[in-house]
Amino acid sequence: MPRNEGTNQPDVGENHSDQRGTDEISDEVGVPEDFGRPIPAGVLHRVFGRRQTTKTEEFQLPKPFIDAFAGPAYVLITIRASDHIKEPKTLGEAMRSKYWRQWKEAMDKELDDLQANGTWKLVDTPENANLVTAKWVYKIKFSSNGELERSKARLVARGFTQKFGVDFDATFSPVLRLSSLRLIALLAALWKAKLLQGDVPNAYLKSPLDKPIYLTPPNGTSGVFAGQSWLLLKGLYGLKQSGKVWNDMIDAFLKAEGFTRSKVDPCIYFMHRDGNLCVLGLYVDDVLVVSQDDNLSEHVMSRLAKRFNIKNLGEAKKCLGVWLKRTPEGIILHQQQTIEELLQQFGMEQCRPVATPMEVNHQFYDENSEPFTDTNLVREAIGSLLWLSNCTRPDITTAVNRLSRFVVHSTEMHWRGIKRVLRYLKGTMIKGLLYKFGNGPGAQLQAVVYSDANWAGDSNSAKSTSGAVLQINSMTVSWASRKQTTVALSTMEAEYVAACTAVQDCIGIRQLLDELRLLPEGASILLRVDNQSAIKSMENAVSSQRTRHLNIKYHFVRDAIMKKDVRVEYCPTQQQLADLFTKATDRVIFERLCCKLRLASQV
Repeated sequence: MPRNEGTNQPDVGENHSDQRGTDEISDEVGVPEDFGRPIPAGVLHRVFGRRQTTKTEEFQLPKPFIDAFAGPAYVLITIRASDHIKEPKTLGEAMRSKYWRQWKEAMDKELDDLQANGTWKLVDTPENANLVTAKWVYKIKFSSNGELERSKARLVARGFTQKFGVDFDATFSPVLRLSSLRLIALLAALWKAKLLQGDVPNAYLKSPLDKPIYLTPPNGTSGVFAGQSWLLLKGLYGLKQSGKVWNDMIDAFLKAEGFTRSKVDPCIYFMHRDGNLCVLGLYVDDVLVVSQDDNLSEHVMSRLAKRFNIKNLGEAKKCLGVWLKRTPEGIILHQQQTIEELLQQFGMEQCRPVATPMEVNHQFYDENSEPFTDTNLVREAIGSLLWLSNCTRPDITTAVNRLSRFVVHSTEMHWRGIKRVLRYLKGTMIKGLLYKFGNGPGAQLQAVVYSDANWAGDSNSAKSTSGAVLQINSMTVSWASRKQTTVALSTMEAEYVAACTAVQDCIGIRQLLDELRLLPEGASILLRVDNQSAIKSMENAVSSQRTRHLNIKYHFVRDAIMKKDVRVEYCPTQQQLADLFTKATDRVIFERLCCKLRLASQV
């Protein structure tokens, strides 16, 4: 940064984009007078020597000015994620921050990038036009090892100032299902193939808009006069339709490249070329590609890079908050870092681990238990645990399902239940879902779904709990634990209802496998149930005295069996994997079922 002659002070007014100058704005927002004061280069040299600076040392701290040396420099510090640096919420906060120089550089870079991208053009604002406002969002980016990667400023539209029918119409944009993510990882393991990951930088800024939108430039922008605004030519973060127009754009490109969009999951694309299958998963601007031929995957990534300047991140390491780790045995999906952060958030880093997430026969209703006053804390904990259970930790699903029923009216007893789940995670944080390596591209797939029910498991409502788990080649892809919506009159009825919901879940994955041509023609999914009466009722399409009162929707399972989409088979209780998703079990049974679910340690 240049200095003013005679004062040895940084010239903060130079290169500032605002017409009024930085000094005037600084006075408005209260920037400290000693902000950005340099420390002499001689002192800096004596302290740090000639060592090269890293990206984590770019932030400066104000230091007392020493007039003994000429040539200003800045004291450099190392910043890590654990330092809990406050990110500015507004432009004023950014200017009052001791890191204003870094935020200013990030803002200038953002504006330069947007202009180079052709995001807008300056026009005279039409009469009666709806002006959409904008704001700055500031973010500090840390690398996977917790060190500072960069500071980022993003200009975003305030979408709530848009008007329906004027600035936007449709806004829906799909995202990749978690079960599809796990299926992609499973295919990579079975095929012993590379799972490539790519990131489209500034994805929303690449797609043309379907409606004219006039944006009011934010404060501090030069070259804009009264009566002028920016006519947006491309998408901008914050616009209601940005996600949709980006998805439409990449969808058209992938189809032109020969991909077919799945009807089951619109974020799954597939292509057969030269006898090899290539599967692409899309989550907004994150791309996963796996193929029976690694060269085909590389070709797809190169085409994406040419069109969208995509960053090829190589083998997938982290996607949707899930870490993917290759071991000699296979690919493990885990969330160890997320669990560590969760334990730190709730002050449980030093807690004593337990062997199971829930006690056997634990009662969740106790009139004598004191109400838990901090309901927001309960919501935060349950939401975080639900995310873990939905991604990679089916072993806590039953406990979290039970606890989530008391988010509104929680007591001290329920909070103790939440803490028990956290204690269990403390001792098992290195565990994740294992997808074992197969025999290569020719690996055959076989899908099995397990269904079970805990009759009248809810002591308050007498409603049952359904449990289901879908495995492909004995590796877990999907699971669920749900409280039934009706009161079952018998164990047979509870098992029947549970089987219906399990079939509903698995039919979608079966259809996806059919689209990918990964199942033999005419193959059906095996449904394993541990209740003989329920099996006979499913196979018998004739209504009886015991089943005629059942809601028509539950006979969906009969229809699936008649169409041979599903074939039902008796499963001994000792082999019933879905038992883990209906109730708490003792440690021996719990660990045996977790092993069958392919929950394994990553180290």
